[in-house]
Amino acid sequence: MKKKRNTTKNNSSKFVLRTGKHIFAQLAGAFTCLFVCLAALAGCSNHDSQNKDPRHLTTMISVEGSDTMMSLLKTWSESFKETHPNTPISMTTADSGGGIAALINGTTDMALSSRELTDAEIAAAKAKGTHLVKATVALDAIAVIVNPANPVSSLSLNQLKDIYIGKFTNWQQVGGKTLLISAYSREKNSGTYEYFHDHVMGGLEDSAVVRRMPSIERLVEVVAKEPGAVAYVGLGHALAQNNRVKIEDIRLIDAGPAVQPSQTTITNNYPLSRPLLIFTDENAKPSVKEFVDFCASSTGQNLVHQTGYVKAH
Repeated sequence: MKKKRNTTKNNSSKFVLRTGKHIFAQLAGAFTCLFVCLAALAGCSNHDSQNKDPRHLTTMISVEGSDTMMSLLKTWSESFKETHPNTPISMTTADSGGGIAALINGTTDMALSSRELTDAEIAAAKAKGTHLVKATVALDAIAVIVNPANPVSSLSLNQLKDIYIGKFTNWQQVGGKTLLISAYSREKNSGTYEYFHDHVMGGLEDSAVVRRMPSIERLVEVVAKEPGAVAYVGLGHALAQNNRVKIEDIRLIDAGPAVQPSQTTITNNYPLSRPLLIFTDENAKPSVKEFVDFCASSTGQNLVHQTGYVKAH
């Protein structure tokens, strides 16, 4: 006698299989839908974060930072407005550190800097969830300036250091006449100060008698008036003084050749050359990106040369 097939068991197995496939298909569809929704939310979140940034509510470009670059910024701005008349540019003269801090805090669109970011600034930007983008837009040099009546025409880096740490206090010690040295410096937040501190001072602190000035204009003013004064500023500003101050030649070593800073020697053998930088937020609005592109363009770089700086490109 033949055994009766167990159809109930087979039908049950087929049902479980069909049901399992159906549930899997539903789950797959649900996960796909969830992924699409999350992606859309991420896009909305990024869009909302830009909308919440008050800087994106206007095409106006706010710029803050290094006073070394302000004359260059004014030249760029005047030319840029000829083709972008509806994009106003607001300029606040400060220093490199102040401009970078404002950019990290979201109170300016662009930071002008005569130095790179510090580790502390990189950490501060990261803590804010901000990624800063750098553009090298010009080359410059540190010019050491003295009173036009001072007969000393060159200084070595070691002599400069000894002046600012207080070891040399009289111009006679560096080949000049008997005259007390009055050394002036920028404030610590200045990119020019930081560059000089790193490349000339070797990390040593200024002497207590070194007087700090809040701006390039004040440094030029005191050097032009005081026979024994010495200071350092950006070359572009020094060249614009029409002989109110004298620019010193600089020697890399005491017995080395003295090099006059110029548009030629900046890229060759002048020992105190540096790049000039613009920092922006990675998510900067279109008008800011257009202005930075203009500064780096052939037109913008020609203006760099005309203003007394050296082209970066």
